[in-house]
Amino acid sequence: GDTARLLALGNLAAADAAIAVWDSKIGYNFWRPITAIREGDNDGNPNTTGDASWTPFIQSTHVSSQTPPYPDYVSGANGLTGAYTTMLQLFFKSDFVPLAIHKATPAAVPICTTPRLFRRISDAAEEVVEARILLGIHFRTADTAARMLGARVAWHVFTHALRPVSTH
Repeated sequence: GDTARLLALGNLAAADAAIAVWDSKIGYNFWRPITAIREGDNDGNPNTTGDASWTPFIQSTHVSSQTPPYPDYVSGANGLTGAYTTMLQLFFKSDFVPLAIHKATPAAVPICTTPRLFRRISDAAEEVVEARILLGIHFRTADTAARMLGARVAWHVFTHALRPVSTH
């Protein structure tokens, strides 16, 4: 029963976070790093210069990998990660829970190992923030705001949905 409740809470929080992420993407319509860096000469700020040849790291990992064709703010990956990791922290009442993340397919990038082992839940969440920035997909603000969004949604779901039945 506890496992079923945890899975249901995690999926409820992730679904609600995904809705909030897409509401933000459509509402803010903020450009991604690839556009901002390449178009720096045309952003109206005399202190920036563009680099039309800049390529995000994600494009070096696979021929078919591109930056997503939708707005940057907020990060979908970090919205969902924030929801799931916060739900785990709330459910286990601790951040100090060893966590192993397994990929279903072999890692395409040699630096990606499977499983990825973490001592704390928050370490896994922080790695997703850094990965999206290093890949050239997001600005840090889009990642950290999304992680906070996911965490707030998870807290609300945890405190309001699927409450345990009292045995007293």
